Amino acid sequence: DVMSYYKMNFAVMDSEDAYFIKTYPKTRKFLTGLAKYAKARNIDLVPSLPSGDGGAAGDLLPVTSEGKWVKNETFIVDEADGTFKPVILPATNLPPNGNLSKLNSHGWPEDWIVESRSGPGKWEVDDTTTPRSLKCTVDTPPGGVKSSPVVSNRFEVLADSTYLVKFKYMAKRLTSKGIGKKPQVTFTTSSHFSETPYSNVFLYETQGTKWTEAEMTLITPENTTHVNLWSRLQGDATGTWWITDFSIVRLDSTLKNVLQSNITNIEVYGMNKAKQLVKFVENVDYKITPPKMKDQRNSVYPNWNFLKPFVVTQIPSGSIQKGQKVTLSYDFLPGTVDTAGHSHPNCFAEPLYYEFMRQSIKDVIDTLKPRFVNFNHDEIRGMNRDSRSQRTGLANYQLLAREYNTLATYVKDIDPSVTAMFWDDIINPYHNGGDKYYQFRMGTGAMGPTDLVFLKNMLDKDILWLVWAYGTSPVDVGIISHAGQYSSNQTWWMASPWDDQAN
Repeated sequence: DVMSYYKMNFAVMDSEDAYFIKTYPKTRKFLTGLAKYAKARNIDLVPSLPSGDGGAAGDLLPVTSEGKWVKNETFIVDEADGTFKPVILPATNLPPNGNLSKLNSHGWPEDWIVESRSGPGKWEVDDTTTPRSLKCTVDTPPGGVKSSPVVSNRFEVLADSTYLVKFKYMAKRLTSKGIGKKPQVTFTTSSHFSETPYSNVFLYETQGTKWTEAEMTLITPENTTHVNLWSRLQGDATGTWWITDFSIVRLDSTLKNVLQSNITNIEVYGMNKAKQLVKFVENVDYKITPPKMKDQRNSVYPNWNFLKPFVVTQIPSGSIQKGQKVTLSYDFLPGTVDTAGHSHPNCFAEPLYYEFMRQSIKDVIDTLKPRFVNFNHDEIRGMNRDSRSQRTGLANYQLLAREYNTLATYVKDIDPSVTAMFWDDIINPYHNGGDKYYQFRMGTGAMGPTDLVFLKNMLDKDILWLVWAYGTSPVDVGIISHAGQYSSNQTWWMASPWDDQAN
């Protein structure tokens, strides 16, 4: 009613409800009623099928998500029961002194240091909490991009591996609600690359003295030698926070969250009885026993606490011997890389993803008869990192172009009068699309820009692109100026001012 009063005639419903329009009668009744109500007020209600950067496809059918490719992880066949046991056991002692139990002669935790930065704030040991914690108090905002002092811990890790990071925190009297202006715990990798992948957890206000447990996934690229753990507060914000009880476990040999479809599964390699290096055959040389999968749907994003591992066992009549070393390669879900949730993209090489999306598109168009369908695809992070994507031989932009055009074609095949909509930052040369390190830095995906889908004129001309920026800085002005290139290229676009009134 308010939109109608102000003569607004276009409303994008930014939720995943449309995926369930055929599954849940209450959802169907609500959405059809809302669409009818909007139409009576001359408002186009645009249903959303959030995808690309995750969405219901990954939630309901986890195999449609982009995984992490574990290559040639060594296992040994147990002499007793024939099960495959990892040679590299998940580490249990990282980071060093993660529980802050060891203090030096100055009463400060060993292996932890405070780095002085330009902003105000004070770190101290707090023995009044259980367990002992590190506490930082910032009473004066650091301002801009300045930072409070940083507490850090640096330690060795294995390259090309995935780690589960857990810790506890409390946060009080936080004065800013902006996501980038909260206390944060960050992990960065040290390697020979100039660009550094990182993972963030932003700390939110907590109640009482109960600890909040946080976790995230850290993927280390090739040539990684160390990880840097640190915590700080940036921007125009103040507050007090406590951190403690850090633990980091390598996941590659755990056989959890393994992805299985017609194009990906656990592969086993080793020497056969004739001393030849071979790829062993499932159900001939070994069998795979998956865990119960229902728990994979207990969270918006798959969470490592929910799953027991897959079990791989030698078949006595096959070519694998007890006591033998073998190597396993497989794809698994690494979980989200940061709390924004964008680092859990869909796999653009998985046929089941396209089957799921086509049926969802048909359900929505047949039921609501919209003029547009929104697919989001905002800040996709971590593309092209599992075997399904990498074995296509396609670059990031080629995978992306194929996916954009496929979804747009589905829409037109079902109803030629309906148009597909996408956010444009991943194809915008002045935004994330022009950053050749973006997929690598933000989700440890393959390097390479994604704006080439636009620059090489690879996209369906009937797609509607939503151009967005946060403010009026030179960077934001550059992002917005790309709209002119859409016009000259005879491509639909619309302006989507975001967050900042001046913008």
